[in-house]
Amino acid sequence: MAKSFHCDFCGEAVRPDEERCPGCGRFFRAVKCPVCSYTAKGEEFLHGCPSCGYLTDVEKKRIKDQKKNKRDFLNISKLFAYGAIIILSLLLIYFLYLYSRI
Repeated sequence: MAKSFHCDFCGEAVRPDEERCPGCGRFFRAVKCPVCSYTAKGEEFLHGCPSCGYLTDVEKKRIKDQKKNKRDFLNISKLFAYGAIIILSLLLIYFLYLYSRI
């Protein structure tokens, strides 16, 4: 998968070997990592940030795992909430039944 770089001024996609933005014409001589602010030629960033590892395969896997863990947590939370609603509904029905017998 090819990395995609974007112009800071207009947001247009810029290839790593281009020196000017095809959208606004500004010079595009370096890439800056959004995490650690490391700045270098675009070719150095083809496999992620050489300084902090942002968008390397390891970083991508870590981000993917975080998203999966968040989804799992949300699914468990939903399950717990639905279970609590069912139990409270059954208790309400039971107490209404007892109250109607009085």
